[in-house]
Amino acid sequence: MNLFEKIQLVSNEVRTVEKDMNVANQYKAVSDLAVTLAVKDAELKHKLISIPVKVELIHSEAYRNIDTIVYEMHKADGTIQTNTTNTVKTTYIDTVKMTVKIIDLEKPTDFIEIESFGRGLDTGDKGFGKASTYARKYALLNAYKIATGEDPDKDPSPTEKNIAPATTQIAPKQKTVTPAPQQSQTAPQESYTEISACKTLDELLKVSLKYKFFATDLKFVEAGNKKKTELTPKKQ
Repeated sequence: MNLFEKIQLVSNEVRTVEKDMNVANQYKAVSDLAVTLAVKDAELKHKLISIPVKVELIHSEAYRNIDTIVYEMHKADGTIQTNTTNTVKTTYIDTVKMTVKIIDLEKPTDFIEIESFGRGLDTGDKGFGKASTYARKYALLNAYKIATGEDPDKDPSPTEKNIAPATTQIAPKQKTVTPAPQQSQTAPQESYTEISACKTLDELLKVSLKYKFFATDLKFVEAGNKKKTELTPKKQ
């Protein structure tokens, strides 16, 4: 029995793998563990072995999300101080190409190589590992024609509303984000004009949010606090 006949036997034996994993409570997927165990038993029976022999990082990128929280601090003198905090979260995305070799154990000189791609997303250093796991899983699924019930054609193409945010490109094998251009730390002159024109605290809050990136400009902060004191009702 030759190599391809053995691959056909594995394909006939492992026809499907049930989806056993919930991804972010949004959809079900087949896990790497389920695929590996199903294929391993069939390969052992028919004297085959599949081995990843090459993994290449072909692309790496990252994007940063900045979450801004605005909160008010009520002071004992009746004034309200508005504070802003920014939290930066960096997500890394690695894309790898993996070559998996399927070898006939009865005749090790007979083998085929399967290429597969994987993409891993992580906020730390696990993107490469996730991408490699994904690539290995789909190499086995494709080599043995294992059905999972997934059909990418049934999913709509992304629209402008659900396209992922713009990314900062990074050279392969790097884990650093290209720094964004630094904004001026000095508030523009029109911000003071808008502060002076405020008639209510709600209007002042809107202006503060509009120019929230200049919270380090002490002159701008003082102007906002002064206007806030003027607009805050005095206690009787």
